[in-house]
Amino acid sequence: MPRKPAPLLAEAGVSGLKHSGGYIREEWHKHLQGTNAVRIYREMSDNDPVIGGFLYALEMLVRQVDWQVQPNPELEDAEAEAAAEIAIKVDEARHDMEQTWAETVSEIMSMAIYGWSLLETVYKIRRGPSEFGFMDSKHDDGWIGWRALPLRSQDSLDVWDINPATGHVGGMFQRAAPNYRRVEIPFERALLFRTRVSKNNPEGRSLLRNSYRPWFFLKRIQEIEAIGIERDLAGLPVMEVPPEIMHPKASADQKAIRTSMQDFVQRVKRDAYEGVVIPSEMKPDGQPTGYKFKLLASGGRRPVDVDAIVKRYESRILISVLAELLLLGQDKVGSFALADAKTNMLAMSLKALLDGIIDVFNRVAIPRLCAMNGVPMRLCPLLTFGDVETPNLTELGTFISSVAASGALVPDDGLEQHLRQIASLPVKDPNAPHVDEMELPGEFPFAATGAEPTEDQTTEPETETETETTETETETGPEEESEVGEVDASVALNGAQIDAVLTLMQEVAGGRLPRDSAINLISVGFNIPTEAVERILGSIGQGSVPTPPEED
Repeated sequence: MPRKPAPLLAEAGVSGLKHSGGYIREEWHKHLQGTNAVRIYREMSDNDPVIGGFLYALEMLVRQVDWQVQPNPELEDAEAEAAAEIAIKVDEARHDMEQTWAETVSEIMSMAIYGWSLLETVYKIRRGPSEFGFMDSKHDDGWIGWRALPLRSQDSLDVWDINPATGHVGGMFQRAAPNYRRVEIPFERALLFRTRVSKNNPEGRSLLRNSYRPWFFLKRIQEIEAIGIERDLAGLPVMEVPPEIMHPKASADQKAIRTSMQDFVQRVKRDAYEGVVIPSEMKPDGQPTGYKFKLLASGGRRPVDVDAIVKRYESRILISVLAELLLLGQDKVGSFALADAKTNMLAMSLKALLDGIIDVFNRVAIPRLCAMNGVPMRLCPLLTFGDVETPNLTELGTFISSVAASGALVPDDGLEQHLRQIASLPVKDPNAPHVDEMELPGEFPFAATGAEPTEDQTTEPETETETETTETETETGPEEESEVGEVDASVALNGAQIDAVLTLMQEVAGGRLPRDSAINLISVGFNIPTEAVERILGSIGQGSVPTPPEED
C-alpha cells in the first residue's frame, strides 16, 4: 500500500491521552479517578499530619522566594531602556491585583496536591481609584494590567474541553457551588499549571500519588490502633447468660434478651458514665441467678510493634516526595551531612516546580499582557525567582575566600550587593568609601589599587621609622614577633590581592611554601619589587634563604 505523505504543517499522530467525553482516563486506580481523586487528595492533605507538614514546608519555602521581573538580557542597547520600562510596568501589574502576589502563588501551588491548578486571567485598565472598587488601581497611566488571577478550584471541574480527533485540550467546563451552573473557561483566558506534563494531560500528576498506598494502610492501622487502645483500657466485655437463650429454638422473648445483651457488651466503654448494675450472684437458696458480667483485662503487650509500623509508613510517605528530612532526629539518629543532602534534594525538586510556574508566565501570561498594550514580543520581560534555599554562610565565605585568594575572583560592587542580600545585611550606602579606598587598620595600610608603584613609592623608609621598628623588636623579643610580618604602606593592593598575600604568608609560616617561592609569586603576580616583598614577609620563613633578584 503506497504511503501517503503527511502534511508538514500538521500533526500526523496524537498524544495518546486516554479520554472519553471530556473525562481523563489515564489513572488506573479506580479510587483515584475523577472527582473521587480530588476528594481523597483533599483528605490526605487535610487529615494526615505528615503530609500536612510537608505541604506547609513547601508553601513556606515558596513564600520566602524573591520574585523579580527583569528585562530581556539579549536586547541591544538601543532597546534596553524601553525593555527596562516595560519590565517595571509588568512588575507593577503583578503587585496591583485584588489578591497579593503571595496569595496568587499559594493558589498556584495547590497543584502540588491535585496535580494541576487553573487560574483565570482577568484584566483592567489602570485609571487610578474607581467608583467600582474591584477596578481600583495604584497607577493612572492607562495601561492594561491584571485585575486578578483567581483560582478555579479543582473540585469544581465538570469535564475538559477536548477535541476528540486531535486530543487537543481547549479549556475547562466548571460546575461550582452554590448554583452549579456550567461555565466554560477557555485556555485563551486561563493559565494552566501542572506538576508534570505527560501526553499533554491537563490534570498533571499529584505529588501525593505515590504516597496514596502507604497513607491508605497507615490510616487503617491508626484506626485499629485507636480501637485497640480503647478496648485495652476498658477490658474485654464478657456477658454470661443462661444457655437456653442461646439455643436456636429460643423464644422471641429470649432472643430479645440475647440481642439486648449483645448490644450491651458492645457499648461498654470507659468514659464519664462508667459502671453497670447487675443482680447478686446467688439466690437465697444458693442457686445462681443466671446473669453474670465481668471484664477480661488484656494480657500484656501485643506481639506486633504498631509504633514501628506507623513510622515505616510515615517514612514511605515522605520518601515519595523527597521530604524524609522532616523525620530526621525523631529517633535520635541522622547526621548533619545527611540532613543537608536531603534538604538540597527537596530544594531542587521545589526549584523544578517554580521553573514550571515562571515558564507559564513567560510563555503565556506576560506575552498576552504585553500584546494587549501594544508591546512587541521581543521587548517582553521575564519573570524570575531567587534562591529557594538560603546558602550556608560559613561554606559560602570559605569558598569566596579560597577563590579570591587564587585570583580567580575579584570582588566588586555587584558581588558585595549579592552577598549582603544573602546574609540579610543592610544595603550599602553609595556614599560610603570602598574598601580599596580606605586605609586598613593594623599592619596593612594599603592605598587604592590599580597603579604600578612609582619611584617614590619604592623608596626606603625613613631612618626614624627604622629606629622605632628596631626598638619594638628589642622590647617584644623574637618569640613575640607577628606571624604576618610588616607591610610597606606604600604598596598599592586591592582587597582581593591583600587576601592572596595573606594566604601566601600563612603558607610560608606553616612551612608549606618556601620563602623564596612566595617572594617570586608576590613580586611577579602583583608587580611589587622584591625588596618590598621581603619587608612584607618580615621574619617569616627565614629558615630558607630567599633567592636574590637578578640584576638588570
